Amino acid sequence: MKPENINKAITSVVVVTAGAAVLEAALVPGIILGASTVAASSLVVPLFDYTVRKICKIKNKTSELREHINDIVDEVEKESVKVGEEVAVNVVEKMIVASL
Repeated sequence: MKPENINKAITSVVVVTAGAAVLEAALVPGIILGASTVAASSLVVPLFDYTVRKICKIKNKTSELREHINDIVDEVEKESVKVGEEVAVNVVEKMIVASL
């Protein structure tokens, strides 16, 4: 809400509350509750939007990290297969040399 709109809203609430107090005092708590609900909603909605945006950013970062980790795991697996093949070749060569 813009400041001038807030001033208009506050003025309206005060006038309505004063009128209700003159006519029926039991209406005043309901008016105050309604006004506070409207004021709170103008604060809660931006907070909710901010929270949802941050959650989406965290989700995107998590997805990027998961992809990066999967790439690293794939690379390590490929390297371990290469190392395993090299070890197997060395063992076979040593067995062949030993048998001669």
